[in-house]
Amino acid sequence: MLISDGINHGKLQSIIVGELKKAGLKHRLKKIILKNVKNHKTLFGAPLMKVPSCSVICCGSTLSIPIVVSEMSSVLRANAHVEGLFRKAGSQTRQKDIKGLLDAGGCVSEGHHPIDVASVLKLYLRCLPEPLISAEIQDLLLRCRVTAGGDGMKSILHTLLLLPVLHVHLLHYIMELLNFISSRHKDNLMDSSNLAIVLAPSIMPLPAAATAQRLEHHVALVKLFIENSKHIGLLTDELMSQLDDDSDIHQVRRKKEEVDHLTVC
Repeated sequence: MLISDGINHGKLQSIIVGELKKAGLKHRLKKIILKNVKNHKTLFGAPLMKVPSCSVICCGSTLSIPIVVSEMSSVLRANAHVEGLFRKAGSQTRQKDIKGLLDAGGCVSEGHHPIDVASVLKLYLRCLPEPLISAEIQDLLLRCRVTAGGDGMKSILHTLLLLPVLHVHLLHYIMELLNFISSRHKDNLMDSSNLAIVLAPSIMPLPAAATAQRLEHHVALVKLFIENSKHIGLLTDELMSQLDDDSDIHQVRRKKEEVDHLTVC
């Protein structure tokens, strides 16, 4: 089961901090305060909680995803064979038109070139007022990769659970899309390594004056996210056993079964 609003997120975060401590990673839990962008009139640059969303099914769980991302994902999945997705630049003029269309409440379709749609999706992620993976979590992820040893992947997945739920959902959804595209790498020439190189700046923006080594770490992490996409946001049995078996948990489990009317990614 993936993390959702029905979970006691505060308690889960405390559990995660404890698990990280066991792996030799001390972390003082800080509340991630999302930027409050008041009366934002366009789609690009608006917080995730302020944009129209839809419910989709990924890996058997319900995710809340911006409608615009779901629409762009559909176009890209249908054209996953196209060479250079997310790498080729496409037409800036067409991309400007697509952005204007989306900001005005329109939607992308099969009539739009997939190379342009991929570029616009990267732009959407870069325009989020709070990065998909916040600076604090980025730093902790780097520590996981460098110091956690054999527990590195487990610690990385635990760390991602510290993100706001909507950010976890979108990260899972985007990484599942990239995983699918990488599975067609013989056609599109975009394996997980190539995708990580071009998507890392949109997923994990570099801080000012970042070193080349820091960029390499970001790329390596995004590659891991792509290759382990199904596990992002997953509440393992071990974590679930540490959460209270209260009504909220039961409600989440029931909602997992009520998926007939939802979109499947």
